[in-house]
Amino acid sequence: MKDITLHIGLPKTGTTSVQRHLLANRSTLAAQGICYPVAGCGRRIAHHDIADACKRFKPLWGGLRALRNEFDAEIAPFDRVIVSSEGFQSVRGYPGVIAFFGAPGGSRRGACRIRTICYVREFLETASSDYAQQVQSSGLDLSFEDYCARRYRRPLWLISNFWRWFSDEATFGHFDRSRLFKQDIVEDFFQRIGLAVPGTVERSDANPSISGNLLGFKLLLNRHGLHGARIYWILKDLALSDPAYRGRFRLTDTDAARIRQRFASYNKTVAGLVGEIPYRSFEGGQPLPNYETWQADLERFLAHPELAPLKDRPEIHRATAEEVAAIARRHGAEP
Repeated sequence: MKDITLHIGLPKTGTTSVQRHLLANRSTLAAQGICYPVAGCGRRIAHHDIADACKRFKPLWGGLRALRNEFDAEIAPFDRVIVSSEGFQSVRGYPGVIAFFGAPGGSRRGACRIRTICYVREFLETASSDYAQQVQSSGLDLSFEDYCARRYRRPLWLISNFWRWFSDEATFGHFDRSRLFKQDIVEDFFQRIGLAVPGTVERSDANPSISGNLLGFKLLLNRHGLHGARIYWILKDLALSDPAYRGRFRLTDTDAARIRQRFASYNKTVAGLVGEIPYRSFEGGQPLPNYETWQADLERFLAHPELAPLKDRPEIHRATAEEVAAIARRHGAEP
């Protein structure tokens, strides 16, 4: 019987680090009889094409069937398969997931056993990181709390219940570095699936959350409709260049407690899946903005060759820390 491991995220739980390691060691894994399929990856590092096709699935649509046939042909020689995409956790894609892999209870396609690996974390930690990512990767101009209300409308138990029903085995891990095997998400993932880690584990964060004045800068751009396709990668490089530009953004303990209370059911589900979870303070996060460094940081951002044209936009190059502070207050952060 073929053993398929589905790694489904959730988002902002070190998923990119796991996927990069799987991609970098695809040939090593194949030599060990383990397939990390090319089918469904396209030019990306993980199987987002499969997850996207599952979301678009309709009973008479041939796109999913064609991708499934390509996938089946590639994995045929292997007994073990690893598939990864945080896109699989989308409720909208569940009918497609069933169509692609088959239903549980003896209706699997190709006589396979499916084990799902899903990492979860405390609500405010995942929501703040997710929010920063969406601000970075799109023109999002919502307050943090409005984003949470829109993004987390569906209860977490809806996701966990589906994967428990669908999977032959569902494993939920706590994305808390102090609780990960060897304090590393890649090490923890391979330990959970019973494999030695191939290759050398890169210890740096592959997908840092922008924070501080860099997050304030992107909120400023979004407010003025200036998001562009390349900006995500530029901001990622800037975040990696200085710890002041990544990590948590500051929230008062009062605001954090209020938000956690509003989404208490999320953390109740997390605790039910992985045990007791700590509620950490965000008071020590990066100030949004940092008044002392705003002007120097703004000049540094605009010195980047691909951001230099923004110097011609007075609403950007003349933006004050007070203007960014107004955005920060609107976004629920503490300057």
